[in-house]
Amino acid sequence: MTEYLTIGQIADRYGVTILTIRRWWYTGRFPKPIIIGKVLIRWRQSDIEQYDRSRESDTLPERERCPA
Repeated sequence: MTEYLTIGQIADRYGVTILTIRRWWYTGRFPKPIIIGKVLIRWRQSDIEQYDRSRESDTLPERERCPA
């Protein structure tokens, strides 16, 4: 079964604000979420894990990393 994450859970995961996650998403530098109706926004955990793997080669500390 697919696990889904909220924007708050993702912000906590990366140590950034919800606004930062939205900015990354809106600029195309972060995986696109699943949007259900007008208000329910979730990300597949598998998409986030794949995104993390793509960033593993970065050498900057977590808070200084810019999404790919």
